Formats: sequence, structure tokens, C-alpha cells
Amino acid sequence: MSERRPRRQPQKHVQISLASITRIIAIVILIGLVAFLAIHKI
Repeated sequence: MSERRPRRQPQKHVQISLASITRIIAIVILIGLVAFLAIHKI
């Protein structure tokens, strides 16, 4: 009957958000480059 878990995730949450943002930016840049090359090839 002991369900007391302290929620301590300030730094980890920030690190995860930064990592996700960098990943999203990298994916967007890659997709943009691929689309740009594909459009210019056509």
C-alpha cells in the first residue's frame, strides 16, 4: 500500500525535449534536401 513516488524529472525532461527537437530539425532538413533534389531532378 505504499504508492508514494517522488516525481523528479526536471533535467531529464529538458534533455529529452532538446534531443527530440534536434532530431525533428535533422529529419526536417533531410526531408527538405531530398524533396529539393527530387524536384530539381524532375
